[in-house]
Amino acid sequence: MKYENQSTSEDKREIWKEVWRIEVPQKIRKFLWKACHDILLVGSNLHKRKMSSDPICQICLKSLKTVEHALLLCDWARATWFGAECQWTPTVETVSSIGNWIVECIRKVRAGGGEDQEKRISKKDTGTGAIAVVIRDSKGRIILGFSEKIQAKSSIVVEAQAIRQALIIVNNLQMGKTLIESDNLKLVQAIKSKTTLAEAMTIIQNIQILMKNVPEKGMT
Repeated sequence: MKYENQSTSEDKREIWKEVWRIEVPQKIRKFLWKACHDILLVGSNLHKRKMSSDPICQICLKSLKTVEHALLLCDWARATWFGAECQWTPTVETVSSIGNWIVECIRKVRAGGGEDQEKRISKKDTGTGAIAVVIRDSKGRIILGFSEKIQAKSSIVVEAQAIRQALIIVNNLQMGKTLIESDNLKLVQAIKSKTTLAEAMTIIQNIQILMKNVPEKGMT
């Protein structure tokens, strides 16, 4: 019979109680629950289950790919957090576990925010952001990556700059068949249909010119 440490059990209940109260879709709650219980299929967990021979993060190639590393501490993850509207920047010093970090963030938001040396919460229009580009081959293996802090006034502009940078790399390396993936449907539709999106118009025009130089391309 397996007995769980009482303090650990209480911590998990407290974390789940906080996660359950946030107003997000059920699938997000389930994802956070899995993250807090360390059962996401990240590199370290796959290695423990003997489903993978390499527990190292295949993006940064520096650290074990734990849940904390994958979602918060990898350089690419941190760039994403910094570029987000909330601009939280997790560090090794401030992340003892992902569960505690999530609870702390939820409570800070409810309390109206606040700043400290390691986590910065700011309004949407800060004028700064970050882009991250990952290029994979046809088998999903990472060929190269790129990240950079930029000046931008909206998430659409940030995403557009990331796509433009990806296409510059593709053109410079003279890559063949290319699929650009973005989670910003509005931007993708504007690029494909050549409709006007005022806040990123110039960048979109650059993207369309760059795409003409790629022999086989797609965008989703």
